[in-house]
Amino acid sequence: MCRSIKTLANFAPPATDDEIRASALQFVRKLSGATKPSKANEAVFNQAVEEVTEAAQRLVRSLVTTAPPRTREEEARKARERARARYGGTAVLLLCVCLAGCASIRNGRTQSVEVSSLPAGARVVVDGVPGAVTPTVLELPRKAKAVEVRLEMAGYDAERLVLSRRASRWVMGNAGLFAPLLLNQGFSSYGPVLLGYLVAVAASMGIDFMNGSAYEHVPERVHIALTRSPSTPD
Repeated sequence: MCRSIKTLANFAPPATDDEIRASALQFVRKLSGATKPSKANEAVFNQAVEEVTEAAQRLVRSLVTTAPPRTREEEARKARERARARYGGTAVLLLCVCLAGCASIRNGRTQSVEVSSLPAGARVVVDGVPGAVTPTVLELPRKAKAVEVRLEMAGYDAERLVLSRRASRWVMGNAGLFAPLLLNQGFSSYGPVLLGYLVAVAASMGIDFMNGSAYEHVPERVHIALTRSPSTPD
């Protein structure tokens, strides 16, 4: 509410009666703690607005200064700069946190891995547990450090492949996506925001790594050409 009370002295063109009364109204609202008075206080509230308006008009009209007059365009530009300094860094911070910590939402805790073979119809055994036949899609827990995939089919040699785990490129890329932007704005303006950003990103990434959503298995697609067993007749 206090930010709604604007400087009105030394303007070209001079401040209007409506501008002075608007500032007086905000001043009375601040003092009374009421945006709209009750019926019991309406008369005294309105009287205070009129008296403050008259006093403000006398003050603004009587002030003398050697400074060049202000322009509304210049004051509006300064206000935009203050708002950008006040809220811009916070907006970037929130965006950074949302992106850097959204692996749990985007990736989930499992990963789909396509498995196919030539010929098709091979039994897929995941970490010793038989499952579907190829072609199929496995839903693997991202938290697992390594996953063994084995293909078995009568008349063919069994084939084994171990899927490794790495940090998701999505997570690592988003962690540093907006850091240069914050740094380029200057530490004096965004120092606290930058510090908050680093803390928030570290916390959100810690959660993602703990629940496994920050990881991905490679390769994401598995295709194996099976070799016919030597003892198998043609």
